[in-house]
Amino acid sequence: MKSTYKNGCPDPCSLEAFLQDQMDSSLLKEKIRLHISQCSHCQTSIHELSQFFHIIEDEFKRPIPNQLFKLFSEIERENVSISGILLHPLKPLNGHISLDFKSRVIDPENFMQPGQPPNSMDHDDILLRVIQSKSSAETVIYAFAHNEKLFRNIRLSLKTNDKKFVSDSLGKIEVNADDLNQLKNAVITVTVKK
Repeated sequence: MKSTYKNGCPDPCSLEAFLQDQMDSSLLKEKIRLHISQCSHCQTSIHELSQFFHIIEDEFKRPIPNQLFKLFSEIERENVSISGILLHPLKPLNGHISLDFKSRVIDPENFMQPGQPPNSMDHDDILLRVIQSKSSAETVIYAFAHNEKLFRNIRLSLKTNDKKFVSDSLGKIEVNADDLNQLKNAVITVTVKK
């Protein structure tokens, strides 16, 4: 076991690998586990590392802030276009798992301002922030809503052709250019994960 401390403690990289369960050697893993059980210094290090990784994990779960879209738009203006589609429920949500929303295209400047989402966005609305490559038409949508259940792991279904799109835990949805056009000014069924 490599050591950087006079007291024979594992080096910080080994502690991190142990915590992340990324050790190749089960023998080394067992030696570190035994050492940690007897060493208050390493117990503190493991606790601090664990807290750090929880903070990082929480940050990765946050939706992408509007300021980042504005910055991206300014840097990549010649390569991408950014647009927005606002989904508004046709009826109050009232705990429904699946509900129809009406979509409408909105001015991207409306949602790329620093601070909160668009002022015109109601609590039950869903904002689809669209990034599209000008050269390849490759398209990615990032959904956002005040209520996390309305953008994390949701399914969008088009009424016209039964096409479905699913967001990941960050609200990311991959679509092609034809799909994007079908999402504009349409009735879309949104199904949330229970």
